[in-house]
Amino acid sequence: MNTLAYEILLLKADFQKYCLKELKPWGISRGLLFFVIYIGNHSGCLLKEIAQVLQVDAGYTTRAIMQLSELGLVVRKPNEQDKRQKSLYLTEKGTLAFERIFRLFQEWDERVTKGWTEQEREDCKEKLQSMRMQTKE
Repeated sequence: MNTLAYEILLLKADFQKYCLKELKPWGISRGLLFFVIYIGNHSGCLLKEIAQVLQVDAGYTTRAIMQLSELGLVVRKPNEQDKRQKSLYLTEKGTLAFERIFRLFQEWDERVTKGWTEQEREDCKEKLQSMRMQTKE
Protein backbone atom coordinates (compact mmCIF):
# COMPACT_ATOMS: atom_id res chain seq x y z
CA MET A 1 0.00 0.00 0.00
CA ASN A 2 1.58 3.25 -1.09
CA THR A 3 -0.70 6.06 0.01
CA LEU A 4 -0.02 9.28 1.85
CA ALA A 5 -2.23 8.10 4.71
CA TYR A 6 -0.18 4.92 5.08
CA GLU A 7 3.11 6.82 5.13
CA ILE A 8 1.74 9.25 7.73
CA LEU A 9 0.64 6.36 9.94
CA LEU A 10 4.10 4.78 9.72
CA LEU A 11 5.74 8.10 10.60
CA LYS A 12 3.37 8.59 13.52
CA ALA A 13 4.15 5.12 14.86
CA ASP A 14 7.90 5.76 14.57
CA PHE A 15 7.59 9.13 16.29
CA GLN A 16 5.57 7.68 19.17
CA LYS A 17 8.02 4.81 19.63
CA TYR A 18 10.93 7.27 19.62
CA CYS A 19 9.28 9.57 22.17
CA LEU A 20 8.02 6.85 24.48
CA LYS A 21 11.46 5.27 24.72
CA GLU A 22 12.99 8.62 25.66
CA LEU A 23 10.18 9.66 28.02
CA LYS A 24 9.83 6.36 29.89
CA PRO A 25 12.09 7.54 32.75
CA TRP A 26 9.72 10.49 33.29
CA GLY A 27 6.67 8.21 33.40
CA ILE A 28 5.15 10.05 30.46
CA SER A 29 3.01 7.80 28.27
CA ARG A 30 1.59 8.51 24.85
CA GLY A 31 -1.66 9.58 26.50
CA LEU A 32 0.08 12.12 28.75
CA LEU A 33 2.46 13.59 26.19
CA PHE A 34 0.14 16.21 24.73
CA PHE A 35 -1.16 17.25 28.16
CA VAL A 36 2.40 18.16 29.17
CA ILE A 37 2.89 20.02 25.89
CA TYR A 38 -0.36 21.96 26.24
CA ILE A 39 0.23 22.97 29.86
CA GLY A 40 3.82 23.89 29.02
CA ASN A 41 2.59 26.20 26.27
CA HIS A 42 -0.45 27.52 28.22
CA SER A 43 0.59 27.86 31.83
CA GLY A 44 -2.40 28.51 34.09
CA CYS A 45 -4.87 26.77 31.77
CA LEU A 46 -8.01 25.03 33.02
CA LEU A 47 -9.08 21.39 32.76
CA LYS A 48 -12.08 22.32 30.61
CA GLU A 49 -9.84 24.19 28.18
CA ILE A 50 -7.47 21.25 27.78
CA ALA A 51 -10.33 18.82 27.19
CA GLN A 52 -11.74 21.05 24.45
CA VAL A 53 -8.45 21.66 22.68
CA LEU A 54 -7.23 18.05 22.84
CA GLN A 55 -10.74 16.82 22.02
CA VAL A 56 -10.97 14.39 24.94
CA ASP A 57 -13.66 14.03 27.57
CA ALA A 58 -13.47 15.69 30.98
CA GLY A 59 -13.06 12.38 32.83
CA TYR A 60 -10.04 11.39 30.76
CA THR A 61 -8.55 14.85 31.24
CA THR A 62 -9.04 14.67 35.01
CA ARG A 63 -7.37 11.25 35.20
CA ALA A 64 -4.45 12.43 33.05
CA ILE A 65 -3.89 15.49 35.23
CA MET A 66 -4.07 13.34 38.37
CA GLN A 67 -1.39 11.07 36.89
CA LEU A 68 0.82 14.03 35.99
CA SER A 69 0.36 15.39 39.51
CA GLU A 70 1.35 12.03 41.01
CA LEU A 71 4.45 12.03 38.80
CA GLY A 72 5.34 15.46 40.15
CA LEU A 73 5.04 17.12 36.74
CA VAL A 74 1.92 19.25 37.23
CA VAL A 75 0.49 21.26 40.11
CA ARG A 76 -3.07 22.55 40.45
CA LYS A 77 -3.62 25.95 42.04
CA PRO A 78 -6.84 27.92 42.65
CA ASN A 79 -7.77 30.03 39.65
CA GLU A 80 -7.50 33.75 40.39
CA GLN A 81 -10.74 34.62 38.55
CA ASP A 82 -12.80 31.70 39.90
CA LYS A 83 -11.60 30.03 43.11
CA ARG A 84 -13.79 26.97 42.36
CA GLN A 85 -11.62 26.11 39.39
CA LYS A 86 -8.00 24.96 39.39
CA SER A 87 -5.36 26.36 37.08
CA LEU A 88 -2.63 24.01 35.90
CA TYR A 89 1.09 24.67 35.96
CA LEU A 90 4.16 22.58 35.28
CA THR A 91 6.42 21.98 38.24
CA GLU A 92 10.18 22.37 37.90
CA LYS A 93 10.35 18.68 37.01
CA GLY A 94 7.47 19.15 34.57
CA THR A 95 9.29 22.05 32.93
CA LEU A 96 12.36 19.86 32.46
CA ALA A 97 10.16 17.16 30.91
CA PHE A 98 8.52 19.75 28.64
CA GLU A 99 11.93 20.98 27.48
CA ARG A 100 13.01 17.38 26.82
CA ILE A 101 9.84 16.80 24.78
CA PHE A 102 10.58 19.92 22.72
CA ARG A 103 14.09 18.65 22.02
CA LEU A 104 12.70 15.22 21.09
CA PHE A 105 10.47 16.82 18.48
CA GLN A 106 13.46 18.64 17.01
CA GLU A 107 15.71 15.56 17.12
CA TRP A 108 13.10 13.40 15.41
CA ASP A 109 12.52 16.04 12.73
CA GLU A 110 16.25 16.11 12.03
CA ARG A 111 16.44 12.32 11.98
CA VAL A 112 13.66 11.85 9.42
CA THR A 113 14.77 14.75 7.22
CA LYS A 114 18.48 13.93 7.27
CA GLY A 115 20.06 15.16 4.07
CA TRP A 116 17.26 17.64 3.34
CA THR A 117 17.89 21.33 2.83
CA GLU A 118 16.22 23.82 5.15
CA GLN A 119 13.97 24.84 2.26
CA GLU A 120 12.85 21.24 1.75
CA ARG A 121 11.99 20.98 5.46
CA GLU A 122 9.99 24.21 5.33
CA ASP A 123 8.18 23.15 2.16
CA CYS A 124 7.24 19.82 3.74
CA LYS A 125 5.93 21.52 6.90
CA GLU A 126 3.86 23.93 4.82
CA LYS A 127 2.33 21.09 2.81
CA LEU A 128 1.51 19.11 5.94
CA GLN A 129 -0.01 22.18 7.61
CA SER A 130 -2.11 22.76 4.50
CA MET A 131 -3.33 19.15 4.68
CA ARG A 132 -4.18 19.54 8.37
CA MET A 133 -6.16 22.72 7.70
CA GLN A 134 -8.16 20.93 5.04
CA THR A 135 -9.25 18.34 7.60
CA LYS A 136 -10.91 21.16 9.58
CA GLU A 137 -13.11 22.25 6.66
